[in-house]
Amino acid sequence: RLDDRHHSEYILIQIIDGGMGISPTIQDKIMQPFFSTKGNSSTGLGLSISKNILESHGGDLYYQNEGVEGHTTFVLKIPRKINLDKTESHIFRSIA
Repeated sequence: RLDDRHHSEYILIQIIDGGMGISPTIQDKIMQPFFSTKGNSSTGLGLSISKNILESHGGDLYYQNEGVEGHTTFVLKIPRKINLDKTESHIFRSIA
């Protein structure tokens, strides 16, 4: 299920799964590069790269466990306005 929420300074996109939630034993690891619960079928880079991209533009990526129901909601916080000077300098630094 996808749910988007509008705020004055940013847009929240919520992606809600129907699974069992994220185990407390791995909650502090899931945003780390190369961490995966999928073994060799995944690089474990998706969440950490996505989080870094959003943070470099003034946004964020985080999750919330939904308690008893066990659902997990991933939230993408995207700023409505992006500082182009900051974005351009970040792009050029990463290319150099």
